[in-house]
Amino acid sequence: QGSSFTGFTADKAGVYVVQLIAWSGLPECADTVERFVVAYSNGDILISEAFSPNDDAKNEVFYIEGLENFPNTKVWIYNRWGNLVFHSENYQNDWNGISQSGLNIGGSQLPEGTYYYVVELGGDLILEKDNSVKTGFVVLRR
Repeated sequence: QGSSFTGFTADKAGVYVVQLIAWSGLPECADTVERFVVAYSNGDILISEAFSPNDDAKNEVFYIEGLENFPNTKVWIYNRWGNLVFHSENYQNDWNGISQSGLNIGGSQLPEGTYYYVVELGGDLILEKDNSVKTGFVVLRR
């Protein structure tokens, strides 16, 4: 009688299958149980607090570090009046301060200011967990 478990170290975010093998003396009597373990990258993600889409090739987009570990991440950006100005069902670190809304005074280039974001981490790597939605503020500087 006994069991064995071979530990593992996750080097990237993902859903892993862990097997527990219990035996009662003979290999043919072994019983394998699989369990899913969710592993997140170190610190999950890092969301930029500010960006400056001013064509200087530095800090041009709203950047989420570690996004590659969470495919199909959804992002919503709201202005200070609560109006949705940007949305993506599969964010690719590509929001450059241009509004998707046609309701902006002065065109689609959003003015400097503080914007509210909602980031819903996506992909098969996320199970319904408290960490799957991140909210906060990002400052847009021109």
